[in-house]
Amino acid sequence: SRTKLDKIFQSPTAHQSVYERMLERAPDEIKISECAETFLTLLHAMEDRYRHVPYPSCSLRLFSLQLDLFDEFLRDLKFSLNIEQQDIDPLSKHFCSILNSVVYIADVIQQWKNRSHYQRLQYLYDEYKVFIKKYGTDNLDEENLNMIQIDSTLAQQFDLIQLNKENNFVTASIFDHLLEQYRDEEETDCNIIVNHIVSLLKTKSRRYINEKWSTMPNPKDYFNMSISPSAIDILLELQTIFSNLSINLVKNVSNEIRARVTMEFDEYLFNWIVNDHTFNEGGASQFLFDINRGWSRIANDHVSQLFNKCRESALLLTMPIGSALLLVDALQQELSIKSLSNVSSKDSLVSSPLPSALHEMGIHHLSEFGAGQVLQRRLDLTNC
Repeated sequence: SRTKLDKIFQSPTAHQSVYERMLERAPDEIKISECAETFLTLLHAMEDRYRHVPYPSCSLRLFSLQLDLFDEFLRDLKFSLNIEQQDIDPLSKHFCSILNSVVYIADVIQQWKNRSHYQRLQYLYDEYKVFIKKYGTDNLDEENLNMIQIDSTLAQQFDLIQLNKENNFVTASIFDHLLEQYRDEEETDCNIIVNHIVSLLKTKSRRYINEKWSTMPNPKDYFNMSISPSAIDILLELQTIFSNLSINLVKNVSNEIRARVTMEFDEYLFNWIVNDHTFNEGGASQFLFDINRGWSRIANDHVSQLFNKCRESALLLTMPIGSALLLVDALQQELSIKSLSNVSSKDSLVSSPLPSALHEMGIHHLSEFGAGQVLQRRLDLTNC
């Protein structure tokens, strides 16, 4: 089996799709790599061979081999991410294919946990653990939960007991350790992609962050507003990255990465633009325009609102000055009430419930303390 696994990864098309030219396949199925599909075929072939084996001890031995192969396959996938000691570009099709393989096999393991065949094997394994403690030396490897070591001298006795008992079915928890390993690798690879993208965006956004937000022309002076020129390169870069991810990654992983990148970059823009600059009317209007026509539009509909902190900040920065003054008073009263109620620490204020005044304005992700801080960035209020 180890030899067969080696051959799977030696194929020059190991990380290419096996269904790419089959139009009748669903989009996610088209992204299944050759190595993952061939590996699963190998496991199914093994299952077919021992499914009807009459002796429980033999079934457990073959099942143990399957579990070992799951471990080996994950190790080989990890090794594939590092060729000649050089890390692969996290946005490359090769990296995405390996991540797809990890997710695909993890999903298969999740499904197998509830299949009657593996529930029966879990039951037999549980029975064997009780049996070996009663009749023989404890031959279980507690450090490696995937190891099923059958004592050959006691196998026949175990088989006789089980063949005369009615089998029960329990969730195949022996897969839990394997599933955790695959999900951990999935999370690690997703983090690599997210961190890589956010790092690129931070580098490209330096000019945009340092725009003169406090001295921009009044929006009434424009015939038509347009996205800030310093933001265009970043938007195009992000649009290209998101487009490639949707092509190369399975849908749920691609969407998760898009959402995480969007939220992290939203936090970055909030900290380095909103919290670090003051805004005149022109700067506030330009920032709101960039959010609505630029940043939010490059994301899919279901993640477009994940630029929440910047979008809500822009709403506060552009609201009419009269409404802003009333909101400042309302927030100060709210904070005073909380102070009298012995809620005086900054951490408590940040995490406290939002007042209805903010909710009515569509502000749901900034606390009253945070909203007050944003309003202080308005030049028209600081001059009052």
